[in-house]
Amino acid sequence: MAMLRTITVVLVVIVLLTLLTGCPKPTERTASPPGPEVQEIKLSLWTIWNAEPRKSALEAIVFAFEQQNPGIHIEVTNLEPDAYKTRIRVALGGNNPPDIYFVWSGEKMLHNFVRGGNMADITQYLEANDREWRNGIVAASLEPYIFDGRVHGVPYLLQCTFFFYNADLFKKNGWEAPETYQELIMCRNGRHTISHS
Repeated sequence: MAMLRTITVVLVVIVLLTLLTGCPKPTERTASPPGPEVQEIKLSLWTIWNAEPRKSALEAIVFAFEQQNPGIHIEVTNLEPDAYKTRIRVALGGNNPPDIYFVWSGEKMLHNFVRGGNMADITQYLEANDREWRNGIVAASLEPYIFDGRVHGVPYLLQCTFFFYNADLFKKNGWEAPETYQELIMCRNGRHTISHS
């Protein structure tokens, strides 16, 4: 009985409020204010991914990025690796570099480009959001892109090299298989002959 009384009171209140406020006026259609104008940004990307399947993979990545970031267009220039090495040096030396470019890590390219002021320090972006981006990268693969404690690039590709050895030959000669890179170098420098094919 108490439940029925509560429902009745609620319904009466709703009817009274409707009568007191009147019928709602139809909303006037006004043009919605224009949203912020999307500024068109064009970025240049130079790459050595000039052959399949990497070329198509990069095109898909660029397309997805442009869909997620309206107004940003990335113009990709695909070059053969040897031509790229020359063109990137000329572009950087002529103060007309691409916005985004591939670079080989180490002294010959990355370190020289950093010293020349041609590489952005991206450390803060890797550290942002509790190191979210940095934690998604294999730590050892990031090391070659660190110069003076600051990160200036990220790897886009990891390649693995495998070494195989003839266990019977090692056993026959009383040699121990190398377990570290340093031991492998020692094998090459006198203890055993190492060749590759």
